[in-house]
Amino acid sequence: ETPAHWDIQGPPGTNGTNGTNGTNGTNGATGATGATGATGATGATGATGAAGANGVDGQGATRADGPCFDNANRYVNCLNGTVTDTVTGLIWLQQADCLPNGAWDEANQAAAGLATGACGLTDGSSAGDWRLPTQEEWSATIARAVARGCTDQGGSVPPSLTNDAGTACYFIGSDSSFAGVASDDYWSSSTNEANPSIALNVDLSFGFISTDFKDSSLRVWPVRGGPR
Repeated sequence: ETPAHWDIQGPPGTNGTNGTNGTNGTNGATGATGATGATGATGATGATGAAGANGVDGQGATRADGPCFDNANRYVNCLNGTVTDTVTGLIWLQQADCLPNGAWDEANQAAAGLATGACGLTDGSSAGDWRLPTQEEWSATIARAVARGCTDQGGSVPPSLTNDAGTACYFIGSDSSFAGVASDDYWSSSTNEANPSIALNVDLSFGFISTDFKDSSLRVWPVRGGPR
C-alpha cells in the first residue's frame, strides 16, 4: 500500500542575499549629423535714406565793386573809397596815407588785410583783394607825370602824379580824387632778382623807380584789379 503524502509546508526560509549589480554598458555610438537646415530667406533691403539738403550758401558773401569810368578823366572817383586809373586799369585806395609805414613784409600783409569798412572803403572788398603795386604798375602810373615835368627840382613840388584829367601835375586838394599822397618813397611788391633782401619802390619826389632793403620803413599804398 502506497503511503499517503502530506502537503504540509514548513516556515519560509530566509531571503537570499542580493546579487551584485551588473557593470554599466558601454556608451552607444554617436548618431549621424543631421541634415543642414534650409537657408533662411534674405531680409528685405532697407529703404535708402533721403538725401541731405544742399548746404546753404554762405551768408553775407560779397564781391568787390569793379572799376568806374567817365568820359573826361584818367582818374575817376568811384565814391566808395576807391579811384580808378583808366590808363592802367588799377583800382587805388583813395586815402593814400591810411596804412602806416612799415617794412616790406609788413607792407604786403597790411595791403592784403585791407577790406571794406577800413580806410573809408564801402566797396565790398575783402581781405585778399588788395595788394601792393608791382614795379611795372608804378612805372606806368608815374610816366605821364614825369613826361610833364611833375618832379622835384629842388623846390616843394607835389608828388609825381597828374591831376584827374591827366593834363597837369597833381596838387593836393585840387583837381584830384586822391587824398594824402606824399612826395616820398612807396613800396612795390617786386623783389630785386639779384638780391632778394632788396625790393623795388617808387620815389614820388623825383619820379623814378628805386630800391631799398626790405627792412626799411616806407609808405604803403594798396591797389587791386589790374590791366583789362
